[in-house]
Amino acid sequence: MIPTWKDVMKFKLKENPIIFDLGGYMGDWTQIAKEYHSDSIIYVFEPVKKHYDIIVNRFINDSSVKVFNFGLSDKNDFVKITLTGDSS
Repeated sequence: MIPTWKDVMKFKLKENPIIFDLGGYMGDWTQIAKEYHSDSIIYVFEPVKKHYDIIVNRFINDSSVKVFNFGLSDKNDFVKITLTGDSS
């Protein structure tokens, strides 16, 4: 059996969890996380501008979703990102 995203989100979190979505793409994972943990604050990092804009618009009325237009790393750098759907 291949687990679905909803299977992955069934783990137990404390009340009011802080969740990080690293590589938000279109915001699907964030949406599922909010369904299972509606009391959460989610920080979404998406370096691709067009995907960032989609996520911002998708959660424009949800102040508990914070979206940032950059990736996370242990150093400051500019890197080339190859766009291949949700495997970018």
